[in-house]
Amino acid sequence: MPLIATAGYAAPEVGEVYRKARTLCERLGDRPEIAQVLWGLWVFHTLKAELSTALEMARELLRLAERLPYDGLALRGHWAMEVTSTHQGNFRLALEHFDKMLSLYDPEQDDVGPFIEALNPGVAVRCFAGWCHWFVGEPDRAVVRLQEAVTLARRLSEPHGLAHALLFAAVLHQLRGERPMAQHYAEAALDLAAEHGLPLYSAMGQIVRGWALIGSDSDQRAADEVRQGLATWQSTGATLMLPQFMTLLAEAIPPASHKNDADPGLGLLDDALALVQATGERMYEAEVCRLRGERLLRGAPDEAGVRAAEACFTQALAIARRQDALSLELRAAMSLARLRQGRARHELARDVILPVYQRFTEGFDTPDLLDARQLLDLDAQR
Repeated sequence: MPLIATAGYAAPEVGEVYRKARTLCERLGDRPEIAQVLWGLWVFHTLKAELSTALEMARELLRLAERLPYDGLALRGHWAMEVTSTHQGNFRLALEHFDKMLSLYDPEQDDVGPFIEALNPGVAVRCFAGWCHWFVGEPDRAVVRLQEAVTLARRLSEPHGLAHALLFAAVLHQLRGERPMAQHYAEAALDLAAEHGLPLYSAMGQIVRGWALIGSDSDQRAADEVRQGLATWQSTGATLMLPQFMTLLAEAIPPASHKNDADPGLGLLDDALALVQATGERMYEAEVCRLRGERLLRGAPDEAGVRAAEACFTQALAIARRQDALSLELRAAMSLARLRQGRARHELARDVILPVYQRFTEGFDTPDLLDARQLLDLDAQR
């Protein structure tokens, strides 16, 4: 636990401690400690973005719960499945495991069996559920879940858990496209991380705060903040979420000043997509593809650039549909509709956007849905 707090979940020395502990457990047979060791290894492999290994660890926890009567084992198995499924882009499955975990969770129960937690389960699972609700097209419910997580973390007065909840709220507002709120939560988390020496959370807070500054009078500071936070994140050994964080850095970097210059933002997006393929972390894949298309359209693209951008938008749309990620599907549809409008194509914006927009039942005051409504209204006036 001290190593996790001071060096981060994915620090090499954390992984080494857990590997030694597993070797000892294998000598001793089925003992309560094996549950804690499997849990620690799952956390380590998750932060390293070794998601196939992490998924097997999560499944092993659930299999162990079927034969061993240890308190909290099934609960943590569903918790691990929720988190792993979220990062793999299986948002509906993650929410199913969230519901199962909550059915087993007693917030008044102090006995956690063989587990020693760095985070309160009730805080952690609500954080991931909030993200998943946004991805599947429930942006208001997402905010409610994060508010619950922050409220619970404040009541427990545990700095690690509160920093976690505040940063997940910051990322949620980044996902929703709400820069002031993202900055608000990121700065609150940064203050807490600085006070208690939590480097992983400091890195994440800097990245989100930098993104929140894009478009303000501090564009250069925005890029510097994201870049510095990204470097700190990687220095902890963490690989998880790099595709998303690299994409935020690409958003903060202005396009090349000369048409023939290489675009570092485009290079970052290409690297992010390569990392998605290498790790299987597909949570942000559709958005990386879409923003790559938007980057290709900057300036005055030639015909080949326009066709490449359209292919990116089409790919983003297909990925979002496959993941049932309605919020990202809407963004991809809007990018595709704008491109086709600009090219004087016969397809109307409503043909692309309306079928997606009509599947939303909430969140109509969020930036994405307001933009979609504006595009639909403009299309109706043509």
